[in-house]
Amino acid sequence: MNWNFSPRILIQGIDQDCAQEYLQQFDGHRKDIVAGITDQNLDFTFDGIPVFSLITDAFTEGAATPNASEKEMTTSLIFSHPYLVLNAVYEAITAQIKQIVIYSESVPPLDLFKIYQKAKLKDVKILGTSQGGILIPEEYYCGLNYGNIFQKGNIAMINYADQIIAVTIAQYLQKFDLGFSKVINVGNNLLSQIDWDLWLKMLDEDKNTEVILINLGEISTKETKNLATSIEKISKPVITYLLDKNHLKSKINNNKAKVISDQIFNNLYTANSSELIKEYLQNSKGIITEDYQAISELLISQ
Repeated sequence: MNWNFSPRILIQGIDQDCAQEYLQQFDGHRKDIVAGITDQNLDFTFDGIPVFSLITDAFTEGAATPNASEKEMTTSLIFSHPYLVLNAVYEAITAQIKQIVIYSESVPPLDLFKIYQKAKLKDVKILGTSQGGILIPEEYYCGLNYGNIFQKGNIAMINYADQIIAVTIAQYLQKFDLGFSKVINVGNNLLSQIDWDLWLKMLDEDKNTEVILINLGEISTKETKNLATSIEKISKPVITYLLDKNHLKSKINNNKAKVISDQIFNNLYTANSSELIKEYLQNSKGIITEDYQAISELLISQ
């Protein structure tokens, strides 16, 4: 099962501030948005995007369709309030949408459990929660902020942390003219269930990807073991960067990048947990580094 990069995206929770901030960044790609669904503001409008209260209303008005056509919805991107995410996911699944990206943060744990249970039952792919997003530079944008910062190249990046980490690293790698084939933000929620096999297999088979960079913030033992197992199944080189707040800050000289890196603190683990993660991953193939400056050298050498 692979990801469908057809740009036919539904926005749920379009009246949330984070959704509006996201959409303001991508004027040229609003044509990729089939429709928007509001959480509560029935009078909400957004320039160039038809807005409705329910997905069924979008069907009725002809803005979208669950069937194969130029208006088919391939993906739902959810910005809804945390307590409304479960209902939003259920509505999207009922509408036969097979890919769901959840940007919303702080989704209740029991709701998360129900989401993954329902998605597995209905064979629906979930990316996120907590700032989930995916992009192909200059081609496809779904949930990742500051998409213009990611220049094209042959590096695929999986980011298990705040999106701002991926942005900071992309800015740093621009100094070495290094760009990306695909960028996947799997979120930063310890309760999220990551389909490492899906993402790594997709990147391993991607003709535009030569090396895979994985950024790891705080991650559970179970997910670390799953990641190590998935890395063993692929053939392309993998570099894993274990985030270290103080080292990362000290190595970024660009003022804007430093402002961004100042927001890293809450998503990093202690030295002890870092050692445990290294212990699990060192038994798999691939390179592990905690040195921010080493990332560019390692990527270039592959």
